[in-house]
Amino acid sequence: MRVGLVVIGVVVAVVGAGVIAAVTIPVDSPPITETRSASLQNFTSGSWQTNVFHVIAATSASESLVWNASGKMSVSLSVAVSCPSPPGWCEQGKPLVNWTNHTLGSWHAKASASALYVLAFLSDSPNGSVNFSAQFGETYRTLGPALPEAPYALAVGGGGVLLGIGGIATYLGLFLPGQPFAPGAPGDPKLDPALAGPDADPEAIDEELRFRA
Repeated sequence: MRVGLVVIGVVVAVVGAGVIAAVTIPVDSPPITETRSASLQNFTSGSWQTNVFHVIAATSASESLVWNASGKMSVSLSVAVSCPSPPGWCEQGKPLVNWTNHTLGSWHAKASASALYVLAFLSDSPNGSVNFSAQFGETYRTLGPALPEAPYALAVGGGGVLLGIGGIATYLGLFLPGQPFAPGAPGDPKLDPALAGPDADPEAIDEELRFRA
């Protein structure tokens, strides 16, 4: 066994495995913000309208709703469920938040309650039409590789090469014989120093070996 070769092989393999692990463990992306809007112009008194917001990241998002109107309105935000008849979306349970006879409002939640929301609004203004606008915002993170695609591929490939080299070196170190010179070959440390160089006389080596025998 070649102890030194084994040690070098193990170290190189560990470095390669570490590089692969470092770049393949998923990390959080920077915050991503998506917004969806709803608006109506000249919304007449007593009119009723709904709008559905689809959430992108239902398990990791924080959400917000901001709305305003030119006249008083009643507005609610609820979890949405599918309605069998007529086809569409309906409110499930009590509203998450609601406003009555307001001209503006805001709401924020740290975690998503649903993948779909129904925003319902009713004009309460006795003075003709109302302009209404609402903005639903969602901020979330995604898990992904620590590096962009090209550097990621290079890092994984380099780590794999190091891992392979380390494995081969460890294997050779375990199974190669510990004696680096064949007995009696030039450079054999067991020979007389005068006969151990690369320019050693083969006849002198043979005579030395016969003497030992």
